[in-house]
Amino acid sequence: MKNTKLFLAAMLAGVSATSGAQAQDARVEIIHNSPDAAATIVDVYAGPNLLIDDLEFRHSTGFLDVPSGLALPIGLAPGTSNEPGGNGAADIIAETVTTVGPLAPSETYVVIANGILSTSTGYSATPPFALHIQAAAREAGTGGAGTNDVLVYHGSTDAPNVNVAETAQNGGAVVVPNIGYSEFQGYLTLPAVDLTLQIQAASNGSAVAAFDAPLSAFDEAALTVVASGFLAPSTNNNGPAFGLFVSGGAAGALIELPTPTARLEVIHNSPDPLAAIVDVFVNGNEAISDLAFRNTTGFIDIPAGMPLSIEVAPDGAGLAGALPAIDIPFLASGETYIAIANGFADGTNFSPAPGFALDIYVGAREAAAPGAGANDVLVYHGSTNAPTVDVDELVQTGGAEVVSNLSYGEFTADYLPLGVANYTLQVQADASGAAVAAYYAALADLGVDGAALTVLASGFLSPNTPVGTNDGPAFGLFVSTGAAGPLLELGSPEARVEIIHNAADTLLDVVDVYVNGDLAVPGFAFRTSTGFIDLPAGMPLDINAAPAGAGLAGSVDLADIPFLFPDSTYIAIANGTVSPGYITPQPLGLDVYVGAREAATSGILNTDVLVYHGSTDAPNVDVNELTVVSGQIIDDLGYGMFEDEYLGLPTAD
Repeated sequence: MKNTKLFLAAMLAGVSATSGAQAQDARVEIIHNSPDAAATIVDVYAGPNLLIDDLEFRHSTGFLDVPSGLALPIGLAPGTSNEPGGNGAADIIAETVTTVGPLAPSETYVVIANGILSTSTGYSATPPFALHIQAAAREAGTGGAGTNDVLVYHGSTDAPNVNVAETAQNGGAVVVPNIGYSEFQGYLTLPAVDLTLQIQAASNGSAVAAFDAPLSAFDEAALTVVASGFLAPSTNNNGPAFGLFVSGGAAGALIELPTPTARLEVIHNSPDPLAAIVDVFVNGNEAISDLAFRNTTGFIDIPAGMPLSIEVAPDGAGLAGALPAIDIPFLASGETYIAIANGFADGTNFSPAPGFALDIYVGAREAAAPGAGANDVLVYHGSTNAPTVDVDELVQTGGAEVVSNLSYGEFTADYLPLGVANYTLQVQADASGAAVAAYYAALADLGVDGAALTVLASGFLSPNTPVGTNDGPAFGLFVSTGAAGPLLELGSPEARVEIIHNAADTLLDVVDVYVNGDLAVPGFAFRTSTGFIDLPAGMPLDINAAPAGAGLAGSVDLADIPFLFPDSTYIAIANGTVSPGYITPQPLGLDVYVGAREAATSGILNTDVLVYHGSTDAPNVDVNELTVVSGQIIDDLGYGMFEDEYLGLPTAD
């Protein structure tokens, strides 16, 4: 603006005699808030005198010194009135019904120009152009450090009377009640913290809009917050949309308050076949399309500070086919959430059958708090027919319990801070401690250094439900990295095991071997080997042997192994006797060597040899090699013992 000496020329021209008291200046700020397209840029006249040149919509003059004691009508002219070819005050297109003044000496005013010009059409509400004046205005806060004084003005011509609620610090309490168009709310002394304001229709409390008010950016300031623009631009010549704008008392453009947003990840974990692929509607609008079971949206922006009605519908069914709405009063601005869809739209053929719901975690993370070299892991129990569980980590922590007493629909209270390593997780029933399943969480191999992860228990422990018509997805652990797309499935850990039959008891010449009750090695003959095979790791192994064809009922126990380590290699040798009549009977069992090899590691010219003493009636022995090594290679090896290490022998006879 070219001239912001408010009233100066007019006052000097119109004053014939004033007292000393009248000559004392007042302080005045004028804010242009008229949304009329014909008044986007205006020249302001006091009587016939130019007051302000080129004052733009949603701009302020800042506080100016103005002579007190006089009253003059205020007129608006196009911004060209003071340009070459303009006619000055003769170009005035509207004159306010308000006469400004007389201004009191040493008083401070905020003056807001608002309304619709009488010549304008196409507006749903047409309050006349006027100046709305707040006396006893402030240029600085009065509450001391850490506070700000806030003046609120309702300047939206088509908005109803409103309440202003605050949701970030005050839980939705109304801080400005029932303020109507053209009204000021007296100054509020507020802490210098970030607020979220929800504008509500005063008549019924329904939310109209929400805005962030970052008051932490100010301290001991006096601010004017102006409701500006149209709630319904389409019925107001597509004019400027509704918003909140702030003046800090300085000349220039008002500060627009931003619309608050939150970050949200939605994970589809409902095993209901009717909801295998869904569309998600937020406040009646389709926000997420074609979200498949065990997929995630990744983190997305979503409106905060406003009520959310979330409806989920089978793919293509539309809003009319949606499940009952899930209503959320509001999400906090700047907060991060994880929402997991679970349960059943129709649980007729499932047991148990909890209803469809969204389980929401507040305070989610998109990256590990420590950064590189760490993973933060949030755990969620989403298996409808699994019991309350504990989770032990078997390898990196030596069997420590990392998750305790987690039930369906629950998250762990906080993220688990983990190093970037490969973990073996054993899921246990909390009530009994019985192992349910084991999984290999290879964080070091997944390329997720520095990520925050969500691990979900998903699917059914018993996929064949009692009714039997729906065979659902099997139980598993699945991981979201926060990126959109399918969840990562954690594999079941395995170990490599060679089983050698060395039990010389004639009753056991040929046996069937059972692992956890299932036939694993049928027709297993004395002095034969399975070769290296894959067996479950991370889970208890109950290994039994029975004479071929005798079945599990005719078996004897070979070994109870708490668990095998994943990606480890073992040799297990069955030995001992069960029949009477042997001079030196030995109990039947499995002798297990940890750290077995499937290939030599001692060099290309060597053969690695592991030695085991499996003769029940032989004493402790030494072994000498006579031609190549020419010396003792085994010392004092007793029955059932392996040599401590492989012998790296030259590949020779």
